[in-house]
Amino acid sequence: PWKRRRVVLPTYPFERVRCWYEPEGAVPRKAPTGEGPSRHPLLGRRLHSAAEGQCFEVTLSGASPKYLTDHQVQGSPVMPGAAYVEQGLAAARQVFGDGTHALEDVSFHEAMFLPDGTTRFTQVLVAPNVGGMCNFQTHSAPVESEESEPQWTHHAHGRLVHADTCVAPQPPAQIDRDAFLTRVVDTKTQREFYDLMATRGLAYGPAFQMLGDIRRSDHDAMAEVCLPDSIRTELTKYHLHPVLGDACFQVMACVVPLEADASYSPFTYMPVAVRRVHFHQHLSERRYGYGVRRSAAVRPRPETVEGDVCLVYVGGLVLVPFSGLRIRRLGGTGG
Repeated sequence: PWKRRRVVLPTYPFERVRCWYEPEGAVPRKAPTGEGPSRHPLLGRRLHSAAEGQCFEVTLSGASPKYLTDHQVQGSPVMPGAAYVEQGLAAARQVFGDGTHALEDVSFHEAMFLPDGTTRFTQVLVAPNVGGMCNFQTHSAPVESEESEPQWTHHAHGRLVHADTCVAPQPPAQIDRDAFLTRVVDTKTQREFYDLMATRGLAYGPAFQMLGDIRRSDHDAMAEVCLPDSIRTELTKYHLHPVLGDACFQVMACVVPLEADASYSPFTYMPVAVRRVHFHQHLSERRYGYGVRRSAAVRPRPETVEGDVCLVYVGGLVLVPFSGLRIRRLGGTGG
């Protein structure tokens, strides 16, 4: 249907220059359009949105905030479960205003790994307030992605509860430290404990080596919590700094049933849920982490363990209780 003619091809090799238009594979997302300065190190700015509720977004990496590089699992920085608790407490302050608000039914889903060179946009979504309660969720997506749409990962969710709505049984006002010491069956030095955790694939750097010598009975444990200067100087930026919250989670690892030879379990246990977190007293300068196992399982290597953990003033006064903290055994031993 059209005229054709013979052409002579060049006698030199093709230069192999592609002339197709292709968008770049990894396109960084633009910075979010938010309101004002960052409201919190783990919450960031509030985003403009037509949806109901509120949305906050912050950029996180293994080195920002700096202490995250000291919380590593299998060789990679990982967002601590206590950081999601802090996001909830910070969101409660933004939504409800000042007050000793609580979190309930917090669940941890997929871990947020932050290897070197990785940066993630992290969003905290808060549903509308209904009767003094709001559901919240934490999601993240890589800043640079070959996908046209960001692939969001769900990390945690729970419920914010206004201080005036909180109705719950009061935790023990005091932990009797002297009575606890009479039932101690094992003591680990700080070095022994963190060496033991390293064999489980949990590498805690200086910021997260906050527990002193750890004493435990067959069902409860206690250790003094000593923060490095780098963390003490930034406590006022947080409600419950993730390093302090993680101290409670670490103590929980010490109430897993002992092996038949009275040694610690060789398995790695990770937090998966906490039923309730509530401030009862302001944090003191000198404090202990205390945990007690509540689940019925007493045989070695249970699949899950549930207990209550808290930060305790040196005199035994409960400051911040984590009620119903549940940890789950990973598939194999850390070694």
